[in-house]
Amino acid sequence: MIRASLTPTPLLEPGERPRLEIVEPVAGRARRLEVALAMVRLAARILVLKVTGRATARNVGARLRRTIESLGGLWIKFGQLLSLRHDLYPPAFCLELMGVQDKAKGFPGHVARRVIEEAYGVPVEAVFEWFDDQPVAAASIGQVHRARLRRGRRDVAVKVQRPDAVETFTKDLGMIGFLLRRLGSFESMRNLRFDEFHWEVHRMFEEELDYRREATRQRRMRGILRHHRIYVPRIWKRYVTDRVLVMEFLHGVFMSEFLLATNKDPERVRRWLETNEIDPRRVGRTLYQSFMRQVLEEPIFHSDLHPGNIVLFREGRVGLIDFGASGRLYPDLRRPILELNYKLSRRANTEAADAMLRLVGPGPRTDLDEYRRDIVQVFRKWQSNSEVPTLPYAERSAVFMYEKMGEVSKRHQVVVTWDYLRIDRGNFTLNVSLMHLFPEMDFTEELRRFFREGVRRRRTRRNPRGRVERGADAFRAVAETGTRMVGALTAVESSFKRSALGFEGTTSKLGFLAGEVLRELRWLLLLLAALFTVAYLDREYGPFPVESTRLRLDDLLHARDWPIGFWRWSIGLAGILWLRRTLGQLASHAMRKGRPPGRSS
Repeated sequence: MIRASLTPTPLLEPGERPRLEIVEPVAGRARRLEVALAMVRLAARILVLKVTGRATARNVGARLRRTIESLGGLWIKFGQLLSLRHDLYPPAFCLELMGVQDKAKGFPGHVARRVIEEAYGVPVEAVFEWFDDQPVAAASIGQVHRARLRRGRRDVAVKVQRPDAVETFTKDLGMIGFLLRRLGSFESMRNLRFDEFHWEVHRMFEEELDYRREATRQRRMRGILRHHRIYVPRIWKRYVTDRVLVMEFLHGVFMSEFLLATNKDPERVRRWLETNEIDPRRVGRTLYQSFMRQVLEEPIFHSDLHPGNIVLFREGRVGLIDFGASGRLYPDLRRPILELNYKLSRRANTEAADAMLRLVGPGPRTDLDEYRRDIVQVFRKWQSNSEVPTLPYAERSAVFMYEKMGEVSKRHQVVVTWDYLRIDRGNFTLNVSLMHLFPEMDFTEELRRFFREGVRRRRTRRNPRGRVERGADAFRAVAETGTRMVGALTAVESSFKRSALGFEGTTSKLGFLAGEVLRELRWLLLLLAALFTVAYLDREYGPFPVESTRLRLDDLLHARDWPIGFWRWSIGLAGILWLRRTLGQLASHAMRKGRPPGRSS
């Protein structure tokens, strides 16, 4: 739990916070008719823009954004994904869609209580000492209430899914799929890969509608981000279901409140920062460096770092919430991304462009040599801009580079992979906060800082993970199969038991030899127990750092996800130790049977 001394003073008065509108959910809502009418109105408005000569990319994007926000549901995710495709659509269009916000209305407290009681099978009062019926935040999937647990008397945030969320999202997914299939049937649009777009929407549908998935990711990120000096709220596993999620309530100031106050009263914000000993530049650097570590060193990263998911504490401490949208990079994709960023930090732009080519899918008429030359020019322009602090932030940030790369990709009919676009989303959403926290940030210098500190992290001995680093690289694959080896060794134990009984009728030398072999196996089992424990600690507290200077990631560390868990580790370790004790007894038995007559013990 985060220390109470880190709780900051309030930044906004209660009346300054936007009030959440509460609306009773409508049963049996004609969702398909609602969406159809919205699309007809959108088409009519775009037609009017064309007739009046105002159908610019920005105006069309603004109309689409307002339509998506009015529909809510899965259409919000659709708009957010669409905004990432700078390689397919005009920059002004994507920029408008980047402003898509989940402006959902809340639902009454009695509805939230009913969902909780259906999930737990007991009254709300049996779990919570008190439960605030007024939600503190709402989105298209669910809303958050404050409460206090009876057990432990902890203040918690209770995330409750909308009662009609699954039904609404299922209908939305069907309509989005129908729309994308129709668009993909046109010859001129086949290169836009709408099938991959539909798959990505479907992935978000599955991941974000089941709170158990989010809870698993949040527990994992809690272990990882503690080494980044970023706090992630604790999850209470016993109270997590597919529709209810209970986590620690963070008493901090949201970045969204910070931005609102900055626009209204900068002097008040300056005093608040001074009172709470917060250096905004340090906060911005912490967030950016952490995001780079998540992408390039860790097995999972937060891909939705908008201001509503960032919490500020005293002394410059930072917290993150809402891990419904997270990304994962596997070695085949992580390696070129790591190389791309390292080469950019060294200004080896041609080699960086070669790494970029491994992240895209060229079209049938793409000239890769020309594409490479244009990408190199984008890199050089961005590096030149980032070193001039007097230029506008929008021309120096990493987002500027991503936007220009998207324009080049669109011109050359090159399509970027979705996995790489999830990183773009993290960068774009974090950029909203960075432009206010650290507007003079030199992003090329921050890249160099990341790789310098990566070397330091690799070598340091103060990090507990570094103490077992050398052995872990060699034995991780063995530890992965620890649980399965218990079953295999049990079968071997039965074989040894039968063999040991047979040794009674054989020569004394064979019996003595069997005893020696069994004794050696006991030492091997002790080593296996140690390796199994190393693997468990690694999965629980985060993977070992990568060696950034060598420009490679250890496939042994990131090739798979080892779902060990506390109970599986405990049972596996107990099984290994039991088997070691059994082999010790068999060894003693074999040695006694095989000992030459007259030899004392």
